[in-house]
Amino acid sequence: MRKTYLLLAMLALTAVVANAQPQQAFDAEQHVKNLIAALENQIALTPEKKSQIENLYTAFYSDLRKMREESQGNFDRQKFMDRREKLNEGLRGVLSQEEFDKLTEVERSLRGSRRPGGNRQSN
Repeated sequence: MRKTYLLLAMLALTAVVANAQPQQAFDAEQHVKNLIAALENQIALTPEKKSQIENLYTAFYSDLRKMREESQGNFDRQKFMDRREKLNEGLRGVLSQEEFDKLTEVERSLRGSRRPGGNRQSN
């Protein structure tokens, strides 16, 4: 009986320690750099287009950070979707449809690579 309690206590301690590990914060600036680098492998970007894309994404992530701070834990999906659509409109103004489609593919691949088991597709 004593061994059972000891084992349960060790399991509880392990769970507490595992949950206490610091979570890595999302680095928007690094994400934008990774996105641009991956996109440049797919299409040729002029310095002007590259700068415009960086500015659009930087503004997008800045707005998201403000939304998170103001929401106090109450995520507003509609505000997020509206802001995402504003980003897409800006990107469509900079990129051709083919380039925008490539960007969408690159975003999906980056998003999938940071999720456990990401990029799963149904058969």
